[in-house]
Amino acid sequence: MKHILSPIIFVWFAALAAGCSLETVKPELFGSIEGVVINTVTNQGLEGAGIETTPATEAMITDSSGQFQLSDVPTGSYQIKVHKPGFTAKSVTVTVSEDRSSSAIVLLEPSDSAPAEFIDAQVTSWAQTGRTDSAFVDVDFSVANTSSGTVITEFEVYFDIHTNKEKFYFEVNNEELNPGEQNFGTFEKYVRDSAVDSVTVSGVWVID
Repeated sequence: MKHILSPIIFVWFAALAAGCSLETVKPELFGSIEGVVINTVTNQGLEGAGIETTPATEAMITDSSGQFQLSDVPTGSYQIKVHKPGFTAKSVTVTVSEDRSSSAIVLLEPSDSAPAEFIDAQVTSWAQTGRTDSAFVDVDFSVANTSSGTVITEFEVYFDIHTNKEKFYFEVNNEELNPGEQNFGTFEKYVRDSAVDSVTVSGVWVID
């Protein structure tokens, strides 16, 4: 005698199988990063160096002894970018493990750059888009060569993004700006869990 499953029992088995295939959501794990930025000429800690990570976490500047600390960083691999006007920017890679503090030592070399006497950089407009917990700031800016006869072969512009919680940083590199020439540009920066208050130019440097 043949046994035939009723439609109700068949549906119950299908639902049970589907439920067994659901993946368990794993909790997010965190660690931290501690580091120091050192001037290769003086072998001393470098104060005021900007710290950023990719993927983005917290952004900050080094303290008076060149040290920095990033807390509550999700586990994984990160690229730490360090920059400061007058020094060559550098990146290092660290791996963050659960409930552990990863160390990073970054050596910055003074560059051959000098203060830009003939560059005028301005933020022309900015706007924050998206939700505060996952937002971007869109920035428009202009850069002008105010000299009458000096060709600028390469330059860098540094931006500070001020928020209600912390300060973010952005850097723009470009080449060749002729006397009297003005260029316009734009960039987008992710700002995590923050409301932007203002965007300013923190420095402009010419590369010799």
